[in-house]
Amino acid sequence: MCKEKGIQVSNAGGYSTNSVAELTFGLIIALLRSIVPLEAVVREEGTKDGYRQTDLKGKTLGVIGTGKIGGTVAELGLAFGCHVIAYNRSEKQHLIDQGVQYKSLDEVLQTSDIVTLHSPLADETKHLIDQEKLVLMKSSAFLINTAIGPIVDNDALAEALHKGTIAGAGLDRVDMEPPMPSDYPILDAPNTVLVPHIGFATICNSRSDGQKSRNYTEQYCAMGKRRTRKYRAIKYSPQQTYHHGRFVVGKSSIYRCYFRPFSVINMDVRYPCEGTGTLLMLLVCQEVSLH
Repeated sequence: MCKEKGIQVSNAGGYSTNSVAELTFGLIIALLRSIVPLEAVVREEGTKDGYRQTDLKGKTLGVIGTGKIGGTVAELGLAFGCHVIAYNRSEKQHLIDQGVQYKSLDEVLQTSDIVTLHSPLADETKHLIDQEKLVLMKSSAFLINTAIGPIVDNDALAEALHKGTIAGAGLDRVDMEPPMPSDYPILDAPNTVLVPHIGFATICNSRSDGQKSRNYTEQYCAMGKRRTRKYRAIKYSPQQTYHHGRFVVGKSSIYRCYFRPFSVINMDVRYPCEGTGTLLMLLVCQEVSLH
């Protein structure tokens, strides 16, 4: 659709690498130290009795997907004293040099104490972690997903958690954006830490995201394409509605948008790029209507 309408699209990648990696370890430590249930116990004048407390140091951390975020998670895992193994389509030499060992997907699942997902969504990665893969994991293992929800068959995950197939899960992403429906199976799964897609949403990232968009815009203009035009930028949040000139964004999954000449919009697009959650910068150089 964008190509047909003459819209230049650029991915504002890399703006949330550290934030997502840090959240990954927040979820891991919350599970290892039973932080969420114990917070409630303290308020009820209880003690730690009956709740597992486990160190991260010495654990085998399995990283599935070693792009920018996954690679950063692997490096942080090494800093925590973990034995880090990984699965990726291509092996990254700089990670190997630091001590990361690449293995097959099944080997990572079978030997890891913690499996953390950092792969993009594609036909070959949808439900990459399904019922068959979950049973390969240790019964004491945790699954972390700060990547994209449909990489996991979340119904199968909920069942595995209820059966004790794995010990717990930390999820920033599920099959849909929050709020989740009250009957969504993962909500009732035991030993599960859920957060509402906050991996990218730090104050620093809001600034970084805007700066990257500006930089990409200036690079585009420097190529000699309409270099004298001005631009405007809008940061889109799916829970808000903006009115800016003739530009309107609503809460629906497909946006009916009208652009002024050479407006620049930075927003979280779910359609036509459904399921990617990719931050896109749309450079519109003519009066365009998207339906």
